[in-house]
Amino acid sequence: MSTLKVTQLIPRHKRGTQFIGEDGSTVHFHPHSRVILHEYATKEWILEQLSDLSGEDLSELVTKKYAHATFGEIFIGKLQPVGVKVTDLWFDTTEEEKHLKMCSQIDRDEDENVIAQHWINVAPRPSVDDDVQQLKEDVVALEGEIEALITLDEKGSWESTLTDNVESGQVYFSTPDLTSKEITVKISKTDSESNAHMFSTVTFGTWIEFIEDDADYCLGQVALLDNEDDDFFEATINVSVGKGTIVKESNVKIRAFEANEFDPDSIRIVDIDDKPPVEPKEGALWFDNNSSDMTLRVFHEASDAWLAVAPATTIESRVTDMQSQINDLTNKIEMLEVKAQ
Repeated sequence: MSTLKVTQLIPRHKRGTQFIGEDGSTVHFHPHSRVILHEYATKEWILEQLSDLSGEDLSELVTKKYAHATFGEIFIGKLQPVGVKVTDLWFDTTEEEKHLKMCSQIDRDEDENVIAQHWINVAPRPSVDDDVQQLKEDVVALEGEIEALITLDEKGSWESTLTDNVESGQVYFSTPDLTSKEITVKISKTDSESNAHMFSTVTFGTWIEFIEDDADYCLGQVALLDNEDDDFFEATINVSVGKGTIVKESNVKIRAFEANEFDPDSIRIVDIDDKPPVEPKEGALWFDNNSSDMTLRVFHEASDAWLAVAPATTIESRVTDMQSQINDLTNKIEMLEVKAQ
């Protein structure tokens, strides 16, 4: 009988079986024929190919049966997988779950039929909401640490106005552009919550911080000030860090403080947008909130490029990364399977 060979080393049929002919039929090969079955590699041919490899330990090869019994499999989907064994993993993608689970026990009847599978969660549910909440908690903790290092003069919230005729609870900026080198501000001595602020301890060199709706930002030091009026405080500040613009009737948090050895260059403002910031500087941060990306990036001036400094945060991207790792493992197992036959 002729020897069955293929010209390539590739996986067999995904079920591990090569079918020839129809059910019940018999296939005969002529003794002098040269039969090639595509996608099929014989054990003899495999060993022949491996015989030329130097320093290889063929005892490390494992069969598909051994690999299936030894290595855990990973299933992804909304339905509970079947044909699993203890320690197999399942990423349940249903909206209310989204957990990575492990099969901890399989119940069988007296005929060894599976009647129940028991799954336990082995990893926290990936959640963008959880990540954001944790980030908020970190920010609150950081704010507490910062305030412990500085002497706080004033702190409150005001509503922005585009006229210098400042009323109670309002703040006026001489220019809406927070990136200007110099800005004059006029602040009511009563904030939007009716709390009084006399700014009596603010002097030349005092730091003043403005945060508009938790997005746009300005930080600078007092260069000129006028605190003679009973209703408002006015000061000109030299801007050290600025981002964005002030819009009418937005909420502006204001904080005046004294700080020794404070370096404003240490502050990194994160731009949150689906497009990169214009004219970025070295070390600028940008959170790309495009739904297909959701990545924190830093600007590298030498290469004129935004480099990812944190992994994508969407659940879909996490599942994609996991699927990629699974595919890599599957390919390695298939290669071992082919070598073992």
